[in-house]
Amino acid sequence: MGILDEFQKDICDLNAFSYEDYKNSSLDLKLKKIELLNSFYRARYNNLPKLPIFIDIDGVTLDTMNFAKRLLYMQYGIDYDKRDRKNVEEQKIIASFFKSLDWKKLLVNTREINRSIDFIKLINDSSMYLPTLYSAVNSEKEQEEKANYFAHKLPGIEIKFIQAHSPKECTDPQSVLIDDDNFNLVNWAGYPLHFDSCISTFFPNINDLGELYYLFYRAPDAPEIFIHKEGLYCGLIREKDIKTKKITWKKKSND
Repeated sequence: MGILDEFQKDICDLNAFSYEDYKNSSLDLKLKKIELLNSFYRARYNNLPKLPIFIDIDGVTLDTMNFAKRLLYMQYGIDYDKRDRKNVEEQKIIASFFKSLDWKKLLVNTREINRSIDFIKLINDSSMYLPTLYSAVNSEKEQEEKANYFAHKLPGIEIKFIQAHSPKECTDPQSVLIDDDNFNLVNWAGYPLHFDSCISTFFPNINDLGELYYLFYRAPDAPEIFIHKEGLYCGLIREKDIKTKKITWKKKSND
């Protein structure tokens, strides 16, 4: 029995190819399935271009945002999820609040969301994906603390930063952004995936990073091509502004 046949048997035993079965599994079993899929795909599809995956930090990797949101509401009565981006004074308060946070203490004491760090390690170890952490920051201190924290937790994985309240930039239309903020997803020129089923969105939603393997994968008959799960973006369109060349996602009109 060849190595691919051995992996195939293990995958069948765990039903690791089934997305529905995966979603109903425990986190420990999910990680085991992804580790097995990594071994299978590495043996089958090695030395091919990897799909760039950009992963948000606050609200996807670590639960920093929920703690910060509660504190913001307690101190200023501002609901972060319902904030008015056009309200200049409110935006100043929010920016000042996040700049004043003790990010070193916050990062160390915040829980990991659904084993995200373990999943990122597996994604980085795969033959299909190239992960990059992508975070909005309000200050140089926040950026420094995040860089230090993840240099220890996820050594070797690139971290990209952008100024808070600015849309995350996409230079590769074949890349994927996993984020809990609809603002970033709408403005992503690649493929957006929403994280956290508790927040309303019209984008495809996932609750753990392992689901990536079931939505974006290599076609068996054309392993150099990355495709997404059929119907994943049904009802959505990407529109390009003629003047600014900016691409945004919108719902398709019923007309």
